[in-house]
Amino acid sequence: MESVGSTSEAIEAMRFSVEPCVVKFLATYDLVPVGDRDSLPLEAVIIKSGVNPNELLGATMVTYQALQSNKSAMRAMAAHPEIVAKTIEYAKEREGDKDRKMLHEAVRFLPTPRGQTFNFNLPTNAPPIPEKHESLDVESEQDINEVFPVMGLAKQNRWQENKNLLLKEKN
Repeated sequence: MESVGSTSEAIEAMRFSVEPCVVKFLATYDLVPVGDRDSLPLEAVIIKSGVNPNELLGATMVTYQALQSNKSAMRAMAAHPEIVAKTIEYAKEREGDKDRKMLHEAVRFLPTPRGQTFNFNLPTNAPPIPEKHESLDVESEQDINEVFPVMGLAKQNRWQENKNLLLKEKN
């Protein structure tokens, strides 16, 4: 199996974890003399610590992923002022219309596009509105309450009682 990263990178990442198996492993690992750590297989430390190897590997992977993500975010934040400066510089060019639009949206001179919008038309007790069908060129009334009748409180209570009876019969 091909190795990914080094043991020292894995140990460094594990130091950011609060997972009990990682904490227990590191407590055992830190007892190993520094001079012996390179020659001692990690499996021996895992066995000595008594942790589940699969749990330790999973926790290490999650921690390593978070650590690398944070490193990338910090690099992006550090480079951000320079990128904004270049964006402004390019926005001043004739072809910089997309950069100009992006900058105007960023400082809210222009409204930002919103994500998908869902409209929910919930039934009410209002009378049905006649709907004109273009294909038939006739008007028809559609009553949502006929298609999906509203369940009254008395009916809901009976339904709940029947459900409870059925559950008792199964047990």
